[in-house]
Amino acid sequence: MSRLMGAEKGAKEAATAKAEGKAAGADDKAEGEAMDLLKAGKPEEAAKAARALVQSRTKALGAEDRRTLSARFLLARATFDLGQYAEAEKELHALLPLLSRVAGAEDPETLDCHRYLLFTYSAQGRHAEAEQEYCRLIPTLARVLGPEDRATLSARINLALALTNQDGPAKQAEAEKESRALLPLCAKALGAESTVTLSARLNFAEILFAAGKREEAEAEYRAVLPLCARVHGAESPKTLLARLHFADLLCERGSLEESVKAYHELVADLQGMSPPQTEMLRDARRKMAYPLQALGRAAEAEKELRLALPVAEPAASEPRATLHARLLLGSILNSEDKEPEAEAVLRPLLPVIASVFGAEDGVTLRCESELLAALHYQGKDAEAETQLRRLLPTAVRMLGAEDADTLRIHGNLADTLLQLGKKDEAVKEYRALLTAQERSRGPEHADTLDTCFTLAVILRDQDKTAEALPYAKRALAGRLKTLGQNDSETQAAQKLVDELMKGAKRA
Repeated sequence: MSRLMGAEKGAKEAATAKAEGKAAGADDKAEGEAMDLLKAGKPEEAAKAARALVQSRTKALGAEDRRTLSARFLLARATFDLGQYAEAEKELHALLPLLSRVAGAEDPETLDCHRYLLFTYSAQGRHAEAEQEYCRLIPTLARVLGPEDRATLSARINLALALTNQDGPAKQAEAEKESRALLPLCAKALGAESTVTLSARLNFAEILFAAGKREEAEAEYRAVLPLCARVHGAESPKTLLARLHFADLLCERGSLEESVKAYHELVADLQGMSPPQTEMLRDARRKMAYPLQALGRAAEAEKELRLALPVAEPAASEPRATLHARLLLGSILNSEDKEPEAEAVLRPLLPVIASVFGAEDGVTLRCESELLAALHYQGKDAEAETQLRRLLPTAVRMLGAEDADTLRIHGNLADTLLQLGKKDEAVKEYRALLTAQERSRGPEHADTLDTCFTLAVILRDQDKTAEALPYAKRALAGRLKTLGQNDSETQAAQKLVDELMKGAKRA
């Protein structure tokens, strides 16, 4: 009887062990699947899987079991990849001391948790804080894991990036020095096409871009982008972000057509992705508007901005880049002679920009200038005059008399006075404007010649032929040289000179 009971007990234990082994196998499989989703750039699905894993392990093993903590770390990583940086930071802060106690302060997973915590600092713009922590963590990583370990090299890469995102030439120089030293180390230890090596090269290109070494940065991007597409995948967030930064660089270098092409291709790829990369798509559209405007393709720029910008009214909580884009939209609408639409964009934007940037900041002055231009071209000149008279001295004091925005404000004031029939005051302002244009843009710049022509017309209308003629001759000579005799503006200047010459003879 006892022998039978012993056999039954053994069978039960074997069945229990088998069930536990099966459950553990399923658990390991679930963890592997969650990790695969994360690596595949599917953070929403990874987070869902990791959350289920945390719940099942907490119930079966307890909240502080090592495997439960590993599942929580996986969930925190997925949360980070979703762009929920504050939430990820909170979870990692809570998790780090638990891992230190359960696994040990120098356990590789604990050190990895610490690294990810620092990622959240940098992602939230706390670069100085990240730098300090990396300087403490890297020696430990090098000692425990080795100086050529992936985690150690990755931490050094992110230290360089934290340095370059801080102000000051010393930080920039330190970032570049560290990044240059890392490239051969990563290639030697991990291989030229290792994901860590590629991250080092992308960061190096970004550091060069920030340091103003744009030609070298462009060469690095052109070399590394095909590798990123092959290693990470064409739809990997890293590859897509690198393509966006490369398009930004092309725009900065003045390669406008190529930058528009790069943005267009990126937008087309982002639109076809599932799940959609909404924020990056908006960024690409917003940034593409700048070279489109510079190329004179205002309608296309307007279309991209309307697709990129939030429908809601502007708010101080918006990123500064979004406020800049709203201002660009208002400026483009003005250039398209859509002044009522420009006013509708700029009027609610102005107080928000003033609160964010400051009442006398150049961005605020530019916004106010664009709004007043919209008012002027709608015939709301009385309101425009009052505001422009107040604005011009501020622009001169803050930006200088020859700054492009100041010249625009000055020109708008002169135009407004002329529209109101205040010709003597308009002539005074046009003459002051002309002096500033000559100094800043040169005597043969199109704007300088336009002011000469406008002065000649006003003075002619005031029967001041002797004063008008020198301005008209100057406009003609400049336009002949820069535009040629067949241009309509040259012909208008020629006609004006002929008319004034006849008037001078009669006098």
